[in-house]
This record gives sequence, C-alpha cells and structure tokens, in this order.
Amino acid sequence: MKMVVVVYDNRIVPNKKIQTIIGNQNYGNIVLKRETLFSKYEKIFKEENCIEEVIRIDSEEDRDNFLQRINKFKINNFIHISSNIIYTNAEEMKIIINKAGYVEENIIVKSTDNGIAIFNNATDYVDYLKNGIINSQKFEQMESDSFVNLENYNEFLKYISGGFDARFFNSMKSDDNLVIKSS
Repeated sequence: MKMVVVVYDNRIVPNKKIQTIIGNQNYGNIVLKRETLFSKYEKIFKEENCIEEVIRIDSEEDRDNFLQRINKFKINNFIHISSNIIYTNAEEMKIIINKAGYVEENIIVKSTDNGIAIFNNATDYVDYLKNGIINSQKFEQMESDSFVNLENYNEFLKYISGGFDARFFNSMKSDDNLVIKSS
C-alpha cells in the first residue's frame, strides 16, 4: 500500500447565480452548519491513517508551490478533490480514500464530472495540475452516487437547504437571487 496525498483544489469560482447567495468566495469557504465545506472533508482526512498529507490549493501560487515540492511525494498516490464536489456519504468517502493507496491505475469518480480523481503516480498528476484536463480514456471509472456537484444551481440549492435544521421550516421558496424559508 502507498501512502496517499490528498489535494483539495479550492480554485473553482462559483457561477454568478451561486455567488448571489454565497458572495464572492470559493466553495471550500462556504459555511454550513457552522463549518466550512473544506472542514467537512478535513474531519474525514484526520480519521484515515493512509493519508500522508493534505494540501489545500486556493490559488495558482499555491498550485505552483505544491508543484515545486511534489518530488517529495514520488512514491505516493494522489486524490484530487475539486471544492465544488461535496460528499453525501462519509463512509463511501472513507472507502475511496482507503482504496486510493492500493490503486495501480488512474481513476475518476464518474458522477463527480471529474471532480474527484485518483492518480497512481506523480507524473500523471503533475500533468493534470499543469493542464487541467483529464483524458477519461486513460482513466478507469468508478461509479458513485455519494457526491453532489455544487456547480449545478439546483443541486446547490438542495444541498444548502438540507443544511438548515429543516424541522423549523414549513416552506421553502427560491428564485434566481434568494432562498426563502418560512415557518
């Protein structure tokens, strides 16, 4: 088993519709139930012994700094998680993390629109970080319905609506700019 380096890519800028709700911030900084989306992942990362390091990339400068020191991780596998992808099943996320140390081929989680990928070597991962393109023909595909792509406006609304303590609300309405909950 190889140790795993998890890279949380928080460079994805939400579209204008979503920005009207969350303001000018990236997905990993969204606070829901008193914790950021990144900290939801962090809780799981801390529980898993197979993780050597968690790297958070918030800017191109962060990416370049990581690329300069990636040789430190030559014998590792990498999990790349785009911040617009959030898990809905923590146990399945843990399974993916634990399996990542054993993979011998690159894998994408199909339902995440390439938002979660496992790389079995630093060379392929560096290529991805520099070019931002996943050639799905070179990847095995893993099926999972335990993730939500928050770039989809309707999925985003469903996710943040589920984040409130729903029992206190009798109705919810939304339009292009607002989510209104009332009791």
